[in-house]
Amino acid sequence: MKLTIALLILVLGSLAGYSLLYFKPEVDTKETPKTTPVVEVLKVRPVNKVLKIKSQGIVEAFNDTNLISEVSGKVIFVSPFFIEGGTVRKDEILIKLDPTNFKTALANANAQLAKAQLSFEQEKALTRQAKIDWERLGGGEGSPLTLRIPQLEDAKSGLIAAQSNVELALKNLERCEIRAPYDGLIGKRLVALGQMIGALQTPIAQIFSTDFGEIRLAILGNELEMLEWIDLKKDLNPERRPSVVLYPSELAVKTNWQGFIHRIAGSINQQTRTLDLIARIPDAFSKNPPLRMGQFLHAEISGKTLDSIYEIPRSALLPSGNVLVVNDKNKIQTREIRIVQKSTSSILVSEGLMPNEKVCISSLGVVVEGMHVNPILKNND
Repeated sequence: MKLTIALLILVLGSLAGYSLLYFKPEVDTKETPKTTPVVEVLKVRPVNKVLKIKSQGIVEAFNDTNLISEVSGKVIFVSPFFIEGGTVRKDEILIKLDPTNFKTALANANAQLAKAQLSFEQEKALTRQAKIDWERLGGGEGSPLTLRIPQLEDAKSGLIAAQSNVELALKNLERCEIRAPYDGLIGKRLVALGQMIGALQTPIAQIFSTDFGEIRLAILGNELEMLEWIDLKKDLNPERRPSVVLYPSELAVKTNWQGFIHRIAGSINQQTRTLDLIARIPDAFSKNPPLRMGQFLHAEISGKTLDSIYEIPRSALLPSGNVLVVNDKNKIQTREIRIVQKSTSSILVSEGLMPNEKVCISSLGVVVEGMHVNPILKNND
């Protein structure tokens, strides 16, 4: 009985295995259709392009002066325009010091001058008389002392000294009125009405000139070759120098100021290995809106104009420095190019491309030379 059951199980198992093998489902062996990658391409055309160099810097004044009084005294007058941010004209009085002591000194100097003049005139008369007397005696050539020549020279020296003392007294009296050295803007006022100030000791104000502003713009050494340069010592015409557009931020380019490159710094910065160009902005502090001392600005410097240059998006550049070109058969080709300039959004190419070629600007994960693509032309206007 047990043997019969075992044989029955064996037969049923064999039948089940055979049925699974015979009636197994057929595998679909149809090939999956290949998909052609879709890429965006840009048809390139050569253009004439003005090279632009980006930089940034801080506005400075050409003249930035700390005023100090040359005489001591008490402040008895302060101009209403002598305030922080106030505009002043050249030779405008900022403050006055008490002139009493200096008027007294001038009076004393004039008195000493009158005495010296009298002494000199008397000595001239005595010298003439001494010469006449000696000639009457007929004793030959007289000594200088006999002819009163040293006495005359002493009187003359006393007169010159007295005249110098009067000039100094006048100058010190003028120095009681402290004036603006040039057309400028008051950065800081450091004295007040009634204050005592010492000669060559007490700072009075910080003032800077407003005829033009300057800004130092650092560039890389190789960027200097992008500028259309001239001899700055011989050609002083700003219109023939590289122009500069200055603006407060990358997002506020509509608010800008115009300037030009005035000169190049004498040496390369040893820490950053950059070279400073000094730009000038005419009437920088009187424009609308005016620039401010210490204001941070972005700059765009105009360089050389290059002919037959191709400008393509930065996204077209491969890590290798090459680009992908789609030929007439819609096949990918790797192309070596010569890059003139890079920016965050585009690159300028001088060699390696031909007019109306289609440059791939899409990112492809895997690139195989000669692979087929489906190009979609991007409007390059």
